[in-house]
Amino acid sequence: MKNRYLLCCAILFFSCSRKQQDVPVYKYALEEKDSEYYVLNSDLKNGVAVFKYANANDVLQNLDLKFNIEKESLNLNQETYTLTLKTYSSASLEFKMYQKKDVKNNISTLVFNKEYGLLASVSAKANFVLLKDTVTALEKEVFFKELFINLNKIKF
Repeated sequence: MKNRYLLCCAILFFSCSRKQQDVPVYKYALEEKDSEYYVLNSDLKNGVAVFKYANANDVLQNLDLKFNIEKESLNLNQETYTLTLKTYSSASLEFKMYQKKDVKNNISTLVFNKEYGLLASVSAKANFVLLKDTVTALEKEVFFKELFINLNKIKF
């Protein structure tokens, strides 16, 4: 619970700035035991928020994300994602969910907030979260469960 409080404080701290330079980010994959270390640099240019996640060990794992503020669409590594009605709320921020439909039944979802950046990717190919703090294996599992519950929530 202490780490969740720290995570919420970190989200609040980083949400106050439009420009983020050399912010440490940890990528936790559902299928992996260990985290990967990234460095986030972001900036707002001409109505587009640009988020660059540089992998410390493998340049092929870098993530380049662009958020078009006017269209409310995301572009991750040359693939476009559109806004859905689903959201995920942390203690201090609300994240919107964006989806891209490739082929039948292969839906890829990104969980994003324009101040924080990319929080998670949920798809058939890879499931991961990008956190600005370290978490335990149990906290990672709980976090993924919360994401899956929000993604599959049915509204009446």
